[in-house]
Amino acid sequence: MLDDASRHLVEEELRPCTCKGHFRFSAGPRCPLCNAMISEVLRDSIHYIETGTCFNGDKEQIWVSP
Repeated sequence: MLDDASRHLVEEELRPCTCKGHFRFSAGPRCPLCNAMISEVLRDSIHYIETGTCFNGDKEQIWVSP
């Protein structure tokens, strides 16, 4: 439901991943072991999968600026 400008703002305000990667709305899922794309497991573009360590926004600071 976010427009391109709003998605960009969210992407820029999220802390980097512990692997030094960054969250991107356009990024497809990757294997947590080999980093290969595994997009065939998604039913469509509005679904997501958890493949490894995830941030818990209720319990930890996920934003760059508090």
